[in-house]
Amino acid sequence: MRVIIKILTSAALAICTAISSYGQTPLPDVGNDAMPDLYIDGTLHTMHEDTDTALVNMEQRLQTYRSKRKLTDEEKADYSTVCNNLAIHYRKNGRLDIAEQFYETAYRIRKELAEKSDRYRILWADILNNYGLYFLDINDKDLAIYYLSKALETRLISGDSLDANSPAANATADNYDNLAFALYKAHQMQEAADNYEKSRAIRRRLVLESGQPECYIGDYITTMQNLAALYKQNNQAIDALAAMIELRETLTQLHTNSPSEYLDQIANAKHNTALLYGMLNQKSQAADAMNLAIKDYNVLALSDRNKYLPEVAAALNQAANYYADLGDYANAEKYYKKALDINTKLYAEHLTDPTEMAANLNNLGRMYYDQSKMEEAKDCYIKAKKIFDADDPTDIKAALNKAMTNINIVMYYIYEKNCGIDSDEYPNCAKYLKETIESLRAFLFNPSANYYYDYAQKLLRTITN
Repeated sequence: MRVIIKILTSAALAICTAISSYGQTPLPDVGNDAMPDLYIDGTLHTMHEDTDTALVNMEQRLQTYRSKRKLTDEEKADYSTVCNNLAIHYRKNGRLDIAEQFYETAYRIRKELAEKSDRYRILWADILNNYGLYFLDINDKDLAIYYLSKALETRLISGDSLDANSPAANATADNYDNLAFALYKAHQMQEAADNYEKSRAIRRRLVLESGQPECYIGDYITTMQNLAALYKQNNQAIDALAAMIELRETLTQLHTNSPSEYLDQIANAKHNTALLYGMLNQKSQAADAMNLAIKDYNVLALSDRNKYLPEVAAALNQAANYYADLGDYANAEKYYKKALDINTKLYAEHLTDPTEMAANLNNLGRMYYDQSKMEEAKDCYIKAKKIFDADDPTDIKAALNKAMTNINIVMYYIYEKNCGIDSDEYPNCAKYLKETIESLRAFLFNPSANYYYDYAQKLLRTITN
């Protein structure tokens, strides 16, 4: 098995994790609270200003409202907004008990206002959405889904919530995303995908039709990557690929109009597209797509070497995997060696994770092994092992890469023994396998860890019987 070492570092998530057969890729947390700007006595207050000043102002206004015996509807609306904003502040700072009290107050006031007049419908939808996020925080998925669904129902009463020229459209898309995430947490995968699809449609219109793509592109990227990740987890790689191709094409369209923008996101989308082609066993298309990503990463590396050279190396290693699977060993070796050259420099400068270097060596060694170039394979495996001998892996990515390294080198020494070649290292094989089995125990929730754990046990039985 070749190692896929790419973890894409976008604002949202990665389509593939460190090993090609890793388990589920978690979706990111959500937090799209509806927090409108707050006007108090003609002064605008938002949570974007100095936090201490904003909190003092809101607390003062809170006390003013609490001291009055009777409030007008407009004062009640302001009062509920103060409570809403304070609830968001305390929720995001982990003070959920205090946040709940403010949410309850805002909920009660806005419910009363919405029952009196449709002009307060958006305020009512906002607090329903925010209350739903609170219930996600305390892991009450049923109530989260209830309140987030109620918020959407309230927003969709008016058609302008889907109009790209309406301020309500973005809040509606946020609401769809939040509900999708709650459904995902409740393992309702198809329903989650349906809601991401609805958000996708709104956000794409906002990007392409609002005249202000820069205001909406970040949220669109997040939604599309979440949707693709969800489809990937649900073994719907074709749907995931379609989402990623749409994202790539939309970004490319924007890049044409603004040549200095979006190249990072385009490279990211191309890389993810290649990974998904690979999942579909369309290795030739995967290699072509990865080459497009490599080209973009190389351009980006000219302006930020330390940030993008690791991306170039990861994409080269990935493309080499596809060429090796296609039996195009000449291109595979060329790409592996290019990646290895970059990783060697980055490793010496402490600019890359050691597991990236080891994975690169393992992949090159495996390619040599497949061609019966045993001495070259051995050299790669020994170099990879030296990287891991320095310390024990503490995360799953390192543990899996070390497991592969140990298994590869044990298989090589078994090959030597079967060929009648005496090796001083063969007696250490049992030790390597026992270390591998022990290091994987903490990660057996992961399918790849289970695979290597079982494989190491079989090899251990083979050499000890």
